[in-house]
Amino acid sequence: MNTLTEFQRLWFMPGELAILLEKYGVRLDANTPLAGEAVFRYQELLREPDQILAEVNSTVNRENLSATLHALARPGSIVKIKRGRRRRAVEISYACMGHSDDDIVLLKTRQDEGGELLFPFSIESLTEMLSSGMQNTKPLGIPMDEFLPLSPVGLGALLALADLFNEEYPTPDPDWLPESPLLFSLDSWYELLQDGRQAEPQDSLVAAFQDLTGVSIPDFDIEELASLLFVFTNEGYIGVETMENLPGDRDAVYYVSKDLTLALRCLAWWDLRLGIESFTEHSPHDALPFYALQATAIWQFSLEKDMQRIILHAIEGQELKNKVYNLLQSFLNETLPSARKAVTTDNEALIAGLPVPTPPSARRKRIEKPVKRRLPPHPASPMPEGILAEAETSSKKPPARRSGKTTPAVSASTCPACGKPINPKAKFCRSCGAAITHPKTASAKTQCPHCGKTVRQGAAFCRHCGHKLS
Repeated sequence: MNTLTEFQRLWFMPGELAILLEKYGVRLDANTPLAGEAVFRYQELLREPDQILAEVNSTVNRENLSATLHALARPGSIVKIKRGRRRRAVEISYACMGHSDDDIVLLKTRQDEGGELLFPFSIESLTEMLSSGMQNTKPLGIPMDEFLPLSPVGLGALLALADLFNEEYPTPDPDWLPESPLLFSLDSWYELLQDGRQAEPQDSLVAAFQDLTGVSIPDFDIEELASLLFVFTNEGYIGVETMENLPGDRDAVYYVSKDLTLALRCLAWWDLRLGIESFTEHSPHDALPFYALQATAIWQFSLEKDMQRIILHAIEGQELKNKVYNLLQSFLNETLPSARKAVTTDNEALIAGLPVPTPPSARRKRIEKPVKRRLPPHPASPMPEGILAEAETSSKKPPARRSGKTTPAVSASTCPACGKPINPKAKFCRSCGAAITHPKTASAKTQCPHCGKTVRQGAAFCRHCGHKLS
């Protein structure tokens, strides 16, 4: 155990926190959300209780520690904090505020069921600690710094493309520029997303998102992923390498657009993660969970209330710091239901005793951890409705296949198949999925200056040699 100049820090091994509470005469509130946490359980001790107390008393003022333990055992409000560094699984901490003052106690848990206490904090100093390493990140002028709302599968598919970028370029390079397009097939994209759902957080951005937010990407089939190709193509995220193929064709080769490639570069080389969640059941609309990931830029995952759509967008470091401060202030000012009851209920009736010590014969058995509560999702900031929702709804229909008949050329802004309005430059109808053929110009094709082969006019790269075309 040691002391830092900014705050005091107490490390403890499994079972030692329960001993501290007992020796200081502090009883754990049975109604607090922390009551089921393994860190409060009695365990077989590696040190004698007298040795633990002697070390604590030589490090921390007894009166200060007593107040800290009371705030931990009977908190007025709690905030759950998730932090992940160097691509490791997130660590869980709890910021607890007592009833008598505004000092905050931070309880950090460990997988071995030990932990540490850090205290005292103010909202300002806790904000500084949580924002460290992120708050100085500046915006980079990314071409795509915000994506339209996506379903969990849609966001997972986007993050799988970041994993593809990481496979091609595993070493971070601040001077990196795209030289050749990222190519993939429908089958390889499907495998990337499936592998990411089952991977460890350090191995996949898909797994890192699930680990941070607790949102599991549901089961899906390759047909659902094929329907997303229409959405991603119409939004300019990806393209089809040859005009002979339609989005959704199993034998087609797809490429990632240049703008999305630059955005993936600022997303794929990631490191830090931060999540802030409230234990209060009914939080205000503007105070729901916050999740952010730092790579070359900082990306925030904004979850809508129904968790059916997620918005991924870049923010700068100072904006992250301001959001962390506002959320801590909002969450820590929300009183827990158990704390409200404590005001009018007799303390001895309210406060339950510590868990009964485990018999020696069973102490080495692994104790199952309690099921964690499912927390309310983060609301997305207001966005124009209908753009992507309509695209994803319509894209679930099977892609229109050619049957030997040529699709009529279109000059008006209506679909020749269903008659609904379309973008005059769209390649596919968002309502029925039919391919839209536009009148070809005399110069529809040109030659690659590098290999001399014929390529489509307007193509970003040569499909034969991969040479970048001006």
